[in-house]
Amino acid sequence: MVSKPYSNPAIVTTTKYFFANPNSIGNCVFPRFKSSLKDAQERGMPAATAALVATAVFAALHRWRDGKLDTDVEFSGSVLRTTYNNHLEDIK
Repeated sequence: MVSKPYSNPAIVTTTKYFFANPNSIGNCVFPRFKSSLKDAQERGMPAATAALVATAVFAALHRWRDGKLDTDVEFSGSVLRTTYNNHLEDIK
């Protein structure tokens, strides 16, 4: 059993891209992040954001599941809702 599955290099790298430059989505929404600890000043990534990153990594790997890029796989809520919800449940 993996004790820190959300520390996988693919997830860490994807998270870094989320904050890659001042105009990246992560930096645009960062002021809205709150600490998960009472009375703490540092901000933490919301579980929903971490679940989205993990879902994006899953989707990218899934597109290559047969060893070649499947361009018909859609990244959308209707297709990946279950995957996202499973990650969200694991994180919480």
